[in-house]
Amino acid sequence: MSIINFGKLASIDSNGFYLTSNGQPSHFNQTEMSCKCGCGESRMSQPLIDADAALRVGINMPITIDRGVSCTLHNFAVGGAADSEHLPISYASDKIAAMPEEDFFLQARKTHNRLGLYFGEPGMIHADMKVDATGAPLHLYWYRLNGTYTYFTNPVECLNAYRNLK
Repeated sequence: MSIINFGKLASIDSNGFYLTSNGQPSHFNQTEMSCKCGCGESRMSQPLIDADAALRVGINMPITIDRGVSCTLHNFAVGGAADSEHLPISYASDKIAAMPEEDFFLQARKTHNRLGLYFGEPGMIHADMKVDATGAPLHLYWYRLNGTYTYFTNPVECLNAYRNLK
């Protein structure tokens, strides 16, 4: 079992790009990861930036960040959970890629430990990096249909149930 240190914030280079743990630009900039309300909140966890960068390299295509970090007020305004992983220091981002969301989900499973699918939003997934009190990754998979979430502990079961909705 690997332990993830979530206390570390990702650094940002002079061009506004988050840096990976090895100091390389991650393809993700502060503007796209910042809170969409314009407050300037942009604190992201290093493990999420590293996972997002690895996902980007793994699929070999651009990823658009739909929602990175959200301040408490914006999170409430968009209906986010009180303990949302989008809150600072953010461990989550909603992503869009130019590939079927099922394929994107399978690729993201290699880099992130919690994933969600949005029925009716092609190419979009939620990916985060939540851990328990000991720092061990918590695995959870879900899909959202008409505002209702269905949860799974097995990613294949989640994906199969999602496919059956189509």
